[in-house]
Amino acid sequence: MLKLKNTLPIITTAIALDLLELLELAILVLVSTELIELAYYLYKMKGYCSRIDQHMDKMDSHIMKMDAHLNELEKHVTKIDQLLEKSRESDR
Repeated sequence: MLKLKNTLPIITTAIALDLLELLELAILVLVSTELIELAYYLYKMKGYCSRIDQHMDKMDSHIMKMDAHLNELEKHVTKIDQLLEKSRESDR
């Protein structure tokens, strides 16, 4: 009976160490899983960023075309204004 009392703390300590190692392993697995998930989402975001960049390039080209059309329209409006002024002067 005396031997059991002396070995009980050793067994308890061994179980506690095993539980601590198991807890450390569980934490390691969870952190690893989170890191893998984070890497996956970063990879997906990179794909979305390239798509957004493509759309931004298309928008830039459309804006440049719109600027060209507006400049052309402004020239036409200026020409119409000049013709109207000439018409008004000739009517006087």
